Parts: sequence; structure tokens; C-alpha cells
Amino acid sequence: MIEFRKTFGGDAAMPVEDLVIDSTYAASAKKNDLVKSSGGVITALTATDANVLGMYEGPTLQHPTETTKKGKIRTNPLALYEVSYVGGTPNVGLSYGVSVASDGTYQMNVADTTHTILKVHELLENGNAMVGLNKASTIL
Repeated sequence: MIEFRKTFGGDAAMPVEDLVIDSTYAASAKKNDLVKSSGGVITALTATDANVLGMYEGPTLQHPTETTKKGKIRTNPLALYEVSYVGGTPNVGLSYGVSVASDGTYQMNVADTTHTILKVHELLENGNAMVGLNKASTIL
């Protein structure tokens, strides 16, 4: 589980961008997917990716005749996310990879220190972590 919670400033609201998403990904995209830019379009992040762009928040409302699919993507580097984790106990200030469950949900994988997608900012009392994205991916 990974979900947007707030910004570094404490705000609970943050704008998203309407970006072109891969037509194959568009059919299976779901809220809270971590995404990357690949060939100028947005697609789902995998556990072996080292670059993240942001989080998919939902489809962009488009006219039925539009063939290019767009999605609402949270790309702001000040966003903080609550995430569950596997593979050990994370340390504040360190970065870790992700694992993708069979249902497509993301968790932080503490055992993965190679694909450092998520940086831990706080350990929460509910057993989850508050993280930011180590954004190395750009839209183009």
C-alpha cells in the first residue's frame, strides 16, 4: 500500500498534471500506481526500475474521439506518501526499492538498496513509513 498523504509543508492538497500515458498501461492503470516516463509516455513502475516520475491518481476526462490517453499524475517532489514495507525495518534517511504484489499494489522493499525509489522521512506508529520519491525520471 502506498498513498499520498501530504506535502513537506503539511498541505493535504496538491495539484496533479495531465500527462500522456501508454495505451496498454491505460487499460490497467489504477490509483496509487507508481509511474515512470518511458519514450515520452507514462507507464507503470516495476520493482527493477531505478527512476520514478510520480504517482497515478486517475484518468483525465477526455472527449470520446480523443485517441491519446492521458492520466492525472502527481509529480511534485514535495509530496509525501504513506507506505507499508517488507523485508526488514527501514531507517529514516535511507532509500529503498519497491516490490509489486500480484494485485499490482506497491510496498517498500527494505531489502532492496539497489533500486532506491523511496526515501524514508519518518516511521509511523501504525507500522508504515512516510516517504518521498527519489525522482530521477523526467517527463521526456
